[in-house]
Amino acid sequence: MNFSYDIKVGEGKCVISLIEQLVEPHQGDDLLLALESLINKGINQITLDILQLSYFNNTAIELFSEILNVSRRAGGDCLLVGLNETQSSADVIQKLSAIFENNVSV
Repeated sequence: MNFSYDIKVGEGKCVISLIEQLVEPHQGDDLLLALESLINKGINQITLDILQLSYFNNTAIELFSEILNVSRRAGGDCLLVGLNETQSSADVIQKLSAIFENNVSV
């Protein structure tokens, strides 16, 4: 399965839906370029929806962290939503909570 994403843009904010599997180190490169373009347009409030992400590993967690950092450097923030049952092991929740503090929603 391949990784893909969908971006829905609103005024100053966007929802980025991640789809399929995110496991390879460079799979998120295009997404980061798209995010930089959004930031340059003043869109810095990011909702990262991972409900359709069927599988991810530490590579994805690093990408989530980078998205959070990019949005915060631009004066915004990032909310992680859509954590599903297959993704919600104690280890994953602990890692995501450490990165996103109170910005994780199931």
